[in-house]
Amino acid sequence: MDRRVERALDHLDRIGLTPLNSQQLLALAGDYRPEFMRGIDPRAKDSLGMTNTLLARSPRVLKSGTSALVVEVGDKFGAHGFRIDEDGGLKPEYGWEKGMSTRFLGAEDFFNYTAQEVKAAVGERRNPDVVAVIYPYPGQAISTGGSVDVISDENLPKGAVIPGISHKPVGQTLVDNLFSQGVLKARVPVSAFGRAAAVLLGHPNSMIGAELDTGLNIAVNWNGMIHDTNSGRFDKLPVPGYLRSYDQKSERRWQIAEEQIGGNDVSQQFESLARTLINGHFIENFGIRRPLTGRDIADLLNLDPGSSWTNLKRAGEDDLKILREGAQRLVSRSAQIFGAMIGAGAGLDPSLDHGAVVDIPVESSFFWGVEDYISNSTRVASLVAGRQIDFVQGDGPRGAADLVLRQVA
Repeated sequence: MDRRVERALDHLDRIGLTPLNSQQLLALAGDYRPEFMRGIDPRAKDSLGMTNTLLARSPRVLKSGTSALVVEVGDKFGAHGFRIDEDGGLKPEYGWEKGMSTRFLGAEDFFNYTAQEVKAAVGERRNPDVVAVIYPYPGQAISTGGSVDVISDENLPKGAVIPGISHKPVGQTLVDNLFSQGVLKARVPVSAFGRAAAVLLGHPNSMIGAELDTGLNIAVNWNGMIHDTNSGRFDKLPVPGYLRSYDQKSERRWQIAEEQIGGNDVSQQFESLARTLINGHFIENFGIRRPLTGRDIADLLNLDPGSSWTNLKRAGEDDLKILREGAQRLVSRSAQIFGAMIGAGAGLDPSLDHGAVVDIPVESSFFWGVEDYISNSTRVASLVAGRQIDFVQGDGPRGAADLVLRQVA
């Protein structure tokens, strides 16, 4: 092995960028399990701050010809249309997504901007029977006559604040704005809820659903009700030395689990690691021209660092070897911790036989796009749960549409 590569790998060991062993993973799961159970019990107080979404799966049959508009807000912004066909199947009609990092002066600015973006994406005079709003930020669920809505916290993750957003229900206020700006022909029923809940609702036989691109969100179906676990806040897990410089810059240090698992956070840690390796003269300064992303990690681990757009095509062979090892270790830790948390929750499902295979829907381009992430998570989750865990593709907008269309069936 080249001496420079060997020295760099020793550095990764010294800063704690190493995979977790089985004993550590079982201990992590053992700490998460009681927090999970306390969060479900309304009489107990848990550190995660779990919330009951007031959502339950509906037994109603979907009604042919009805349609829904699904609006996603947050770091991942989108607008999607769905319709029930003659055979009772849920069919997508259109869809549009983009990243959003805009900061807002207040609630009016937030709702106006969101309505304008939806208008630009889907046009005017839309006539859905119902609207679903996927709202990933913390808040309190409220019941609104057959639907659910969210009263948002004003202090949001990443240090963001939207003054005044706690004064009105998110879903109804957005529908009012969509109507006033001509997107909707009429005010229609609306429900608002989190992204992980939407993912879970799209899989009627699953107990747990998760999203881990923009953060870490896990929802659980317990006694017929959907709970948002807020598991990104789980803090009883090791925080290695390599996170210290990242933590000094991070705007969400209170999200201990999220910063080691979420796709955006792992990508930011990879960029921080790359700059640390450059500054420490472990690798050459190949010129980071823009923020490194999960796509860079995926291309690097898939042995395609020279793709036309990538940030890494100017790095030398030994530098790529070092960067690949660092990326692999970051991904392995993320997959292991995620798997341990999922396994701890899934292992509590009292309705399953010991030999049953458990399907867990996950929505995440990072989870599905990075080599070995799925296999690492599956192995750890199955070990912790004591039964076979299979991860399946999750689709939040589809799950959201299914729920609200059953509400109006």
